[in-house]
Amino acid sequence: MLAKLGPNSSTGDLPGYVRKSFKGSIRFIELPRGTRIFTLSQRRGLENPKGRDRGQVTQWWSPYKRFKGDPGYKARRELGASTTASLVDVFLDSGAYANERAGLRYVVIAQLMVPAWAAFGKIRRQSGAASAATGGPLTGYQFYIPGLDANGDIRRVGAVDLIDKNSRENAAVEAAAGPAA
Repeated sequence: MLAKLGPNSSTGDLPGYVRKSFKGSIRFIELPRGTRIFTLSQRRGLENPKGRDRGQVTQWWSPYKRFKGDPGYKARRELGASTTASLVDVFLDSGAYANERAGLRYVVIAQLMVPAWAAFGKIRRQSGAASAATGGPLTGYQFYIPGLDANGDIRRVGAVDLIDKNSRENAAVEAAAGPAA
């Protein structure tokens, strides 16, 4: 399991691949218990399905509610509904995702059950199909929260299927997650 961040963490404590995933400055912030976050994933669960972090809770998250420049989940959903870009492309261009891009279809919404320290900043990759459809780069931010344990640190609220938009689970998950503004 990756070491957790703390109040004395610095950019130098982050692995190189993490530093490279941010654009510009990285801030270290403590997220309170109850904070809602989301990530894109190939599956509906919290754990990475493959790769170097297989079986661990993903460390890559975006703010569910509007947060320090990030528009939040609801704004991304509304943008996806108002452009020619697919919802998957909007979330890929402006949100954090677990593991690999290929096959992403679920927005996994979670809630922190304990306070957690995170590295926070702009996502480096901010161009793609949705950016082209909206006429400019989409702005998104990410949290890097290593060391979360699925047995107590974080709980899954649900997963929204971005491809099957009429999934009955989608409305229930969004209602359970609460207001995103």
